[in-house]
Parts: sequence; structure tokens; C-alpha cells
Amino acid sequence: MLLRILLFFIGYVTADCPTDEIERLTKILYESKIAARFGKRRKNGRKITLSESAYSELTRKCDVALQNVRRHGLPQFYSRYGKRYGLIVGGIAALFLLFFSRGFVWRIEVYGNDSVSDESVIGELAELGFSLGTRIKDVDFDVLHNRFSAASEDIAWISVNMHGTVAYVEVREYLPSDTETHEGAANVVASKDGMITLVSVFDGKRAVEIGEHVKAGQLLISGVMEYETGDTRYVYAKGEVYAECERQIHVEVPLVSEIKKNIGTKSSISGIKFFSKEIFFGGKGRIDTALCDTITMYEDLSFFGCDVLPISIVKTEIQEYELVTETVTAEKAAALAYAEYKKEFIEKTSGVTLLSYELSSGMNSDGDAFVIDCTLSVIENIATTKEFTVNE
Repeated sequence: MLLRILLFFIGYVTADCPTDEIERLTKILYESKIAARFGKRRKNGRKITLSESAYSELTRKCDVALQNVRRHGLPQFYSRYGKRYGLIVGGIAALFLLFFSRGFVWRIEVYGNDSVSDESVIGELAELGFSLGTRIKDVDFDVLHNRFSAASEDIAWISVNMHGTVAYVEVREYLPSDTETHEGAANVVASKDGMITLVSVFDGKRAVEIGEHVKAGQLLISGVMEYETGDTRYVYAKGEVYAECERQIHVEVPLVSEIKKNIGTKSSISGIKFFSKEIFFGGKGRIDTALCDTITMYEDLSFFGCDVLPISIVKTEIQEYELVTETVTAEKAAALAYAEYKKEFIEKTSGVTLLSYELSSGMNSDGDAFVIDCTLSVIENIATTKEFTVNE
């Protein structure tokens, strides 16, 4: 890295050395004690890099037929643009502004949020005096964190960390199941059909017994508490009710189907993202069709590998495709069906206790698809809360 910086300031030359000249050139460089660096070997030779002074000395001592000679570095830049004083003054001014602006917030990135939007978090920070353009040294981040947590109804914890000119805001949202205090009334009802195997009541009145078959929506734990004195109290019922239930898996792979087929070469358009504004300026242009896959990539720019600038390079790759008809054999369809079945089986049995399962597979009655049907018997928590209004 230091060598590259030094070469940039003193100027350097790159050239291609033909294969039949490499041995002679290496010998001359060694005998003359001229520093040079060879690149990877290619079919037609190797690339060589050496300083301007070393290149001048080399050309005085031999007549090696170097090809594609190119000069780089600050001296080359000065010889080309040295008389364009406006460009030089503008460059110096830009560097000055860049160094001056390193102490300000140029971009804000929010992480850890789910239901709360980035714009909402950034807006609440702005109300507390932290936004784009804020001077970093003027911010007491401990005070900012405390004020934000006290003012926000949705965020339980926040941390703002600066990396150069970018503020990385990490948040944690309130979890209703852990933090909310319910003041209303609610029942616990069944989310699906099943046979009760276990009832744990945290609050409310038990309404079912073990071994009882229940239907979806049936009352499991009542939020209405009636006492022998004739008094009635309404509570927010809570509890866990486990039941033996059935889960279904159905996989069908047709012998004839439509699939994507890429057509043409992958094209791309490039541009820049300045703060939140995206400006596209290059590439082959957009494809005027809905049948295409796009991938957009962002590359942050940094100043000397340190401060991240508010400008990103944007590149969108576009691959056009068409829908074509694919025909597979029954054996291939079966293999695809079982692969999909395994994935669904893992998903359906996650977080529950598997008791048994019944599997059937084969071609359907029309003979145009391979079908797998599976009935799972599992034990799972079917309790779900349903609030109700109390009429006084």
C-alpha cells in the first residue's frame, strides 16, 4: 500500500513485456539494479511496473520492445491538467470541504427495527437534534440515548455509533408479550381443532378438560371470573393449552410445467446514490419487459479507506428471461417431489412434538403429476388470545 502511494507521487510506468523478451529484460534489470515488479504471466507476456526514473534508466541502457507503455501518477496528471487552474483550485476546495465535513453526520443507517420504520426512527432523532449535518462533537450520545428511550413509545433501547461520517443506529423494539400490561379483558380460544393434552392457566378460568376434543375458536380459558358471592370480575386470560392436532403436507410436481430460461446476455445500469437520491447515468439501459430478474448492489465510497462518504456506487444487473415448457419423467418428478416434501416436513414439525405420520405418494389419477400427501399427528400449543369488550 505504501509503495503504491509513493509511486503515485513520483509517477510510474506500466507496460507489457513480450514472452520472448522476459528473460533478457530480467537479466538487464538485475545487472543494472533497477527496481521493477512483474505481474502474472499471460499468454503473450507479462505486465511490468516501474517508476518513471527507473523506466528512463532502462530505456537508456537497452532497447527492450515494451508494448502498451502507459504513464500514471501525479506528474502525469499535472502535465495533463497543470494549466487548468480552475480544476486545481476546485480540487483543493473539494479536499478542504471534505476534511472540514468529516466532523458532521453524512448518513444515518438504522438496524434492528421490525415494525417501526427507518424514517420514523430518523424523524424522532431529528426532533432531538440529531440529523444529517449535525456536528458530531456537539452530540452527547448518552444523553441522546436516554432522551430517545424516554420519548419513544415503540423503542425500548437505542444505541448510536459513529463510523467516520456514518451514524449506525441500533434499536430494540418493545415486545408486547413481555412488556405490555393489559387493562382490558380477553379469553383464550383454540386456534385449531384438536384433543386437549395439557392445560396451564396463568390467569382466568379453565374451560376445558384433558381428553376433550375442541374446535377452532372454542373457549379454552375464560376471562370472566364468577364468584359464589355473585360478584363478577373480568381479566385478561392467559395460559398455554396443548392439544393433539393434525398437520397436512401436500406436494405436487407436474410432468409438464413452465420454467424460467435466461435469454440474451446480462445487462446492467450504473449510477450513484447521493444520500437517498439515486441517479442512473450509464450502462446498457433498462429492459422494457416485465420478464426479467434484477439485482441491485451498493458500494460505499470511503476517503482513504476511513470515512464513509454519503455517495454510493449503484449497479443494477438485469437478466431477461422467458417462460418455456419443461417436460420431466415420472422418476424425475418423484425425486423433485420428495426433495420438497423433506423441506416441508422439517418446517411442519418445527416447534412441536411429532407423534406419528401417514404418508402416501404416487402419480395422480390423470397421470400428469407426482403427488405426495402426508398427515402428521403432533402436539402443539393451540392457545390464542381474543379480547372482548366489557359493557358496564
